[in-house]
Amino acid sequence: MNTVIRDFLSILRRTVRENIVIVDHLCVGTAPILCDQVQIEQVLLNLVVNAQDVMENGGVIKVITSSVIIPVGGGAYENVRLKTGKWVSLTIRDTGPGIPESIKTRIFEPFFTTKDSGKGTGLGLSTVYGIVHQHGGEIVVGNAKKGGTEFVIFFPSSSPAITQEIKTVNIQKNTGGTETILIVEDQPQVRNLAKSILKKFGYNIIACESSDEAVELVETFGSKIHLLLTDVVMPGADGKQLFEKIKSDQKGLKVLYMSGYSSDILTESDTDNGRLFISKPFTIDGLLLKVREILNDD
Repeated sequence: MNTVIRDFLSILRRTVRENIVIVDHLCVGTAPILCDQVQIEQVLLNLVVNAQDVMENGGVIKVITSSVIIPVGGGAYENVRLKTGKWVSLTIRDTGPGIPESIKTRIFEPFFTTKDSGKGTGLGLSTVYGIVHQHGGEIVVGNAKKGGTEFVIFFPSSSPAITQEIKTVNIQKNTGGTETILIVEDQPQVRNLAKSILKKFGYNIIACESSDEAVELVETFGSKIHLLLTDVVMPGADGKQLFEKIKSDQKGLKVLYMSGYSSDILTESDTDNGRLFISKPFTIDGLLLKVREILNDD
């Protein structure tokens, strides 16, 4: 798990705001876990983005791993409902305002959110909860001793040979390309994350934060753009309107819509029954596979 975390944090550090510092304390010699690498990345993404959102004036996010042995009776972990044996813990701790007791019991509920309309789906933490339990783990949340919120996740340890086999399969799924992709997204952390992922896998990327900027870019770019990766809801023209504006100037332009919440802007026809749509937050594999699927489609 340390390797997965270290590789993914290298991307997250380039995408979080400049006033957010991510510090990792990864315990050497932690036992391997049997997991889906992409889903572990999604857990990290959701928890780090959540921590960033509650620290508007900046702060520190600590990512910590350690090996845990649960004795008979649970010992110090008797309230966490863990079976006796070896576990690996992943802790995400921020220096934000902490979590009110009044909502602590509800934060893993689907669609529960304290964010303003349009700024969150209420699905991020419920997704984390589901992933953790699918892997036979447990997640607990509380306020850190020195302030802030702390999520601690426990995964059962596994065989090194099996874990390596799973990891190899996931790496082989990642596919890249050399096409030019225009990313239009008004949230800088999402825009930078998509840009970093796609550039790492060979794509030529141009990016901007609004539909007006995108139209100007297309008019002056002078080369073929193969794919428009656009947010659905943005200030000014929405993603659908943007695609309609620029597709005549870019023959054969394809589109992939992304959004963090449901809206009435897109119809089933617009997204080809969901094929041309990816929900935020997305994973590395999720984005790469969706982009490659659309670019390969004649």
